[in-house]
Amino acid sequence: MEIGDDTTIVGPLPLNLRVGNRCVVVTESVMRPGAYGHNAEAGPGSIAIGSNAKAGNTVSPYEILENLLNQLLSAESENLSLKAEISTLKEEVRKSEPEKGVVSKLFSSISSFCGNVNSVSELVRKIHNVLESLGLL
Repeated sequence: MEIGDDTTIVGPLPLNLRVGNRCVVVTESVMRPGAYGHNAEAGPGSIAIGSNAKAGNTVSPYEILENLLNQLLSAESENLSLKAEISTLKEEVRKSEPEKGVVSKLFSSISSFCGNVNSVSELVRKIHNVLESLGLL
């Protein structure tokens, strides 16, 4: 039996099976989270099986954080002190080893600036959640 390129095969396999390029062969019913196949991408806790398969959130938390901080910068364009704090936080989290104390101090300052402003309070909450998930708060 012969299978073509970019194919996913699941289950018991015949002994004389020949598979094409970039095929994924799944022989176990229980798999660990991960990406299995040519150009496959899987987010944390997800399973992507097959050529070019995508599963879960494949955007890094750092990209999400960058996007949220940019949104906050746009929303608070008038407050120069706040813009400086946000920019400094962006620089700190871009470092290969951000300092947790610095991140915490900057976020606390940003949070106190924005805490009572309804239009940005949701952004601040999301930023908090991402920083916490990264172990920076």
